[in-house]
Amino acid sequence: MHIQFWSLVALLVVFPLSGNGQSIQPFYTPKDVVFKQELLGKWDLGIPLEFRDAGNDTYGIDLFGGEGFVLHYRAHLIRIGKNYFLDVQTTGMEETVTDKEGAKLQMGKDGPNEHYTLDKGDIFLNRHHGLILIEFTKNSDEFIGHLWEDGWLPQMAEKNKMHCPYVKDEMGRILLTGSSSQLRAFVEKLPLSAFDAGHTLTRMETEEETNVAP
Repeated sequence: MHIQFWSLVALLVVFPLSGNGQSIQPFYTPKDVVFKQELLGKWDLGIPLEFRDAGNDTYGIDLFGGEGFVLHYRAHLIRIGKNYFLDVQTTGMEETVTDKEGAKLQMGKDGPNEHYTLDKGDIFLNRHHGLILIEFTKNSDEFIGHLWEDGWLPQMAEKNKMHCPYVKDEMGRILLTGSSSQLRAFVEKLPLSAFDAGHTLTRMETEEETNVAP
């Protein structure tokens, strides 16, 4: 088994769904969903990822780990108050296989958007929702994603300041169990200190752009 495979399994667990705070239900109600075309395309986060249009105002996100391994996510961009967030769920993992001539063979689910769907036959009972604060800058070729600040949710739980139903696992991590309306109200009141300093994603040049003559 490739070492790269196990690295991707680790990424599947920790990115972008921070273990510090996930929810059973979506963090939003339908009226909060927006769709920005400018998010579509390939981005560099130290490793490449790509936002695709999966239909119904849903993004399909592919995280490329090398050696043919790809992690798949589905996400909704939501606006609550003045802030934008991504509500993200892991949907699976895929290995690209090539035939004898080197042509790529499609493995796993059929159809361009099937990688970003969930089904009742999934071996996981629930695909928890992660929350990422999105900061759009004046530069259209970059944006910043802020994950939960490490320890913020557990600290709020200890102080009885969560204001949203939750349970805590044996390692002290928070799983939010409220309804989407309760979660939305919770997110609306979150301070910026609930999130980390951020991770900048920069747009990658497409193959067509790199082939354009000066």
